[in-house]
Amino acid sequence: MAGELVTENDRAPQGCAPDIMWKSFFLASGLFACVVGIELLVIDSATVLPLNGRGTSQVFTAPDWAPWTLISAGAVTILHFATLPKSLIKD
Repeated sequence: MAGELVTENDRAPQGCAPDIMWKSFFLASGLFACVVGIELLVIDSATVLPLNGRGTSQVFTAPDWAPWTLISAGAVTILHFATLPKSLIKD
């Protein structure tokens, strides 16, 4: 709820660091960007339908530079994941 105070009992346990999932986050972000980039290479356009079934559908067409940008940004993010220091991994 908004406006509630966080007490000592609500915080993470003593040995649990809040940054324990950074490496996993970078790997997942890089893989997601690569997959979306590869999908944009394969398809020309996508039709987005409304959830309730009523209304008009919208056609999404990605610019020509989007697939290669996503693939390269994803690859760089995965390489960043591979070179992060081991100190971010807690045993």
